[in-house]
Amino acid sequence: MHWIGPEDRARWIAAGLGEHDARIAATCVMFGLRPDDLSQFVAGRTVAERLRSGESVRSLRQQMAPDRRSDTG
Repeated sequence: MHWIGPEDRARWIAAGLGEHDARIAATCVMFGLRPDDLSQFVAGRTVAERLRSGESVRSLRQQMAPDRRSDTG
Protein backbone atom coordinates (compact mmCIF):
# COMPACT_ATOMS: atom_id res chain seq x y z
CA MET A 1 0.00 0.00 0.00
CA HIS A 2 2.51 2.55 -1.15
CA TRP A 3 -0.01 4.97 -2.66
CA ILE A 4 -1.44 6.26 0.61
CA GLY A 5 0.08 8.01 3.59
CA PRO A 6 1.30 6.03 6.57
CA GLU A 7 -1.69 6.96 8.75
CA ASP A 8 -4.27 5.82 6.18
CA ARG A 9 -2.21 2.74 5.39
CA ALA A 10 -2.20 1.79 9.07
CA ARG A 11 -6.01 2.20 9.21
CA TRP A 12 -6.60 -0.15 6.27
CA ILE A 13 -4.21 -2.74 7.68
CA ALA A 14 -5.77 -2.48 11.16
CA ALA A 15 -9.17 -2.97 9.51
CA GLY A 16 -8.09 -6.32 8.09
CA LEU A 17 -6.30 -5.74 4.80
CA GLY A 18 -2.77 -6.96 4.28
CA GLU A 19 0.41 -5.25 3.14
CA HIS A 20 -0.32 -6.22 -0.48
CA ASP A 21 -4.01 -5.30 -0.61
CA ALA A 22 -3.60 -1.80 -2.01
CA ARG A 23 -5.84 -2.64 -4.98
CA ILE A 24 -8.63 -3.71 -2.62
CA ALA A 25 -8.24 -0.52 -0.55
CA ALA A 26 -8.30 1.62 -3.70
CA THR A 27 -11.46 -0.09 -4.91
CA CYS A 28 -13.06 0.36 -1.49
CA VAL A 29 -12.34 4.09 -1.66
CA MET A 30 -13.80 4.21 -5.18
CA PHE A 31 -17.04 2.65 -3.91
CA GLY A 32 -17.22 4.88 -0.85
CA LEU A 33 -16.12 2.38 1.79
CA ARG A 34 -13.84 3.33 4.66
CA PRO A 35 -11.66 1.16 6.88
CA ASP A 36 -14.39 1.12 9.55
CA ASP A 37 -16.74 -0.58 7.07
CA LEU A 38 -14.49 -3.64 6.87
CA SER A 39 -15.56 -4.81 10.33
CA GLN A 40 -19.24 -4.97 9.37
CA PHE A 41 -20.79 -8.39 8.91
CA VAL A 42 -22.44 -9.42 5.67
CA ALA A 43 -24.01 -12.87 5.68
CA GLY A 44 -22.04 -14.02 8.70
CA ARG A 45 -18.55 -12.85 7.69
CA THR A 46 -16.84 -9.49 7.93
CA VAL A 47 -16.44 -7.37 4.85
CA ALA A 48 -12.64 -7.69 5.26
CA GLU A 49 -12.83 -11.49 5.29
CA ARG A 50 -15.03 -11.53 2.23
CA LEU A 51 -12.78 -9.11 0.33
CA ARG A 52 -9.64 -11.08 1.18
CA SER A 53 -11.33 -14.25 -0.07
CA GLY A 54 -11.90 -12.63 -3.47
CA GLU A 55 -15.42 -11.22 -3.30
CA SER A 56 -15.81 -7.97 -5.19
CA VAL A 57 -16.17 -4.63 -3.47
CA ARG A 58 -19.10 -3.84 -5.75
CA SER A 59 -20.97 -6.96 -4.66
CA LEU A 60 -20.35 -6.31 -0.98
CA ARG A 61 -21.30 -2.66 -1.29
CA GLN A 62 -24.66 -3.69 -2.71
CA GLN A 63 -25.23 -6.20 0.10
CA MET A 64 -24.46 -3.77 2.89
CA ALA A 65 -27.54 -2.27 4.49
CA PRO A 66 -27.86 1.40 3.50
CA ASP A 67 -27.84 2.52 7.13
CA ARG A 68 -24.62 0.58 7.81
CA ARG A 69 -22.57 2.21 5.05
CA SER A 70 -20.12 4.93 6.04
CA ASP A 71 -21.53 7.43 3.63
CA THR A 72 -25.13 8.49 3.59
CA GLY A 73 -25.65 8.84 -0.11
